[in-house]
Amino acid sequence: MSRWILFFSILVATWSLSGCSTKDRIAGPAPGKVALSCSGMEDLGPDHVYQGWLANGDDLVSVGTFTVDGAGALTPDRFEVPVEDLWAADRFIITIEPADDDDPSPSSTRYMAGDFGVVGAITGDAQLTCGHPEALGDDFSKLYGNYLLETPTTAGDPDDYANGIWFGIPGAPAHWGALIHLRYLPDGWLYEGWIIADGSSISTGKFSAVSSPDSDGPGPAAGPDAGAEYPGQDFIDPPMYLPDFGVWITIEPEPDNSPEPFTMVVLGASVIDDLGPFSFQVLENMVERTFPTGVAVR
Repeated sequence: MSRWILFFSILVATWSLSGCSTKDRIAGPAPGKVALSCSGMEDLGPDHVYQGWLANGDDLVSVGTFTVDGAGALTPDRFEVPVEDLWAADRFIITIEPADDDDPSPSSTRYMAGDFGVVGAITGDAQLTCGHPEALGDDFSKLYGNYLLETPTTAGDPDDYANGIWFGIPGAPAHWGALIHLRYLPDGWLYEGWIIADGSSISTGKFSAVSSPDSDGPGPAAGPDAGAEYPGQDFIDPPMYLPDFGVWITIEPEPDNSPEPFTMVVLGASVIDDLGPFSFQVLENMVERTFPTGVAVR
């Protein structure tokens, strides 16, 4: 066999062996991967899930949904996405979605978000917070407020003041008597007040404004008179003595995933004191201890 025939045979064999790799390249690159690590997130129950999104300008591409168990573990915590979408993204967003959602667009309940930072030629991770403009838009660290014990729905009984809790001064004009200073929430979120009693919780109503009644007014256990024009509740029938219980104000997803408090407690007091009627008591800012954080790595 001449060396030219030998060379041609080797060349044909090389083309044949390289055919599979050529097809692999034509089929497209391997998918990109993004990994999530988060803390402080709660189990949403069977009816809701979290969903991750890659954002590039106004375009959002889903990376998939995931759940969080009672120990805070994410399942899954790694996602495969088209590599061109992964590296085009400048932000990562987490939303709360219905488990049976057939809408491909994100809900208005944007939970956490972060920017993919750039250091030199290296693309950094996205540090996820609720305060990012693509989420709730504020870190809530400057919120503050007070509450008082009073029962406006039994105006003729001055002795049962400890059966009611209000975040505004009963009888005071709207806006003037608000005791809590909160920021307006974006769509998909509401505030909710709570009495924390012996490991259980009792809602005092949901609200978005601090100078108007909450979702259930003075509450189902209120007395016969009108309630205050502020969030709060009376516990008259049956009576409930509130001191020694706790009080929280949380931020809740809307639609809500549970009748129990969401993990995001903005203001609270571990013990309600009996300081007498119309005594202002301080609500502590609890954001640093209760808000979630996370990181998206690509």
